[in-house]
Amino acid sequence: MGTNHPIIVNVPPVKGNIDKSEDTQSTQPTADNLSDDVWDLTDIKRHSIVADWYEDGVRCIVMRNIGFCGYVGIPENHPLAGFGYDDIPLDCHGGLTFCGEIKGADGWYFYGWDYSHSGDYVNFYKEIDMPSFGDDRKWTFGEVKQEVRDVLWGFKRLIKLSERIAKGSQEG
Repeated sequence: MGTNHPIIVNVPPVKGNIDKSEDTQSTQPTADNLSDDVWDLTDIKRHSIVADWYEDGVRCIVMRNIGFCGYVGIPENHPLAGFGYDDIPLDCHGGLTFCGEIKGADGWYFYGWDYSHSGDYVNFYKEIDMPSFGDDRKWTFGEVKQEVRDVLWGFKRLIKLSERIAKGSQEG
């Protein structure tokens, strides 16, 4: 996990672990074969990573849970790793709801958010044969990928700031 730094004072990280130990078949949808306009996640197993890419040293993931989830990650030894999600000021849909490791993405610490808030359509309704509200927003795969890219801009600014702070504390 992240190392202790002078800027982490009595703030225990809120950690989680997403278990994706279920077998995934080779026919499982991936970013390569999932259309950007897909919003119905019925055919995608829960906890399946449907997109995984790297941009400027940040690992970006889109995963299927009861709805889509977006994640940005840094190496687990980075100064920004190990904080609780309430400590990280990132502007994303509904705010951060996760921090920690994602099984299958070893060595990385992630901050994530979901698209399962009030007003969001969630596939769980369909899976349990429960009617959804007609005006719930149906987030598409393309929209979620774009928001991950948008969140990435602010996250990279936090990364640079944390590195400057960590460097300054080592020099002092």
